[in-house]
Amino acid sequence: MRLFLTIISLFFVSFLYAQKFEDVPLRADEDFLVQLDLKIKQKTIPNVEDRNLLKINPNIANTDHLPFITLLISLKNVKTEEVKTKIINESGNLINTKKISTEPVEVVIGFTADVVAGISSSKFTVLILNKKKKPLNKIYINIEKDGSYYINGKLNGKL
Repeated sequence: MRLFLTIISLFFVSFLYAQKFEDVPLRADEDFLVQLDLKIKQKTIPNVEDRNLLKINPNIANTDHLPFITLLISLKNVKTEEVKTKIINESGNLINTKKISTEPVEVVIGFTADVVAGISSSKFTVLILNKKKKPLNKIYINIEKDGSYYINGKLNGKL
């Protein structure tokens, strides 16, 4: 029963997340550039107590050197009313906020194995806000279970 309620609540949160920014238009393709930053990092193993507490499968948490993905989004043709970016994952959690500058916006995806396995977030929305914190447009990032990643609904590559 507890599992059922958890699944229903996750579905409901995902539904609300999708509905919340549905009316915000997508940013035009020519107004941003997405670059994939791939690094190889060592994934640390939590100690035995933490592994049991978090119910982590010992096969998932390992010390191998694994691909770690960060997306770098450079905004182009920035309008004067566009002052800030806000990154939110599919659970509605705030990942990052940043004033718009010449520096790219970083969207940390994490270890590819975790994203594909569904352990880490796989959907992100980058909102471009005005001074009143109202979303003017958005960039939507979606990573599928097979590693394909989409930017604003268009296939952009495979992890």
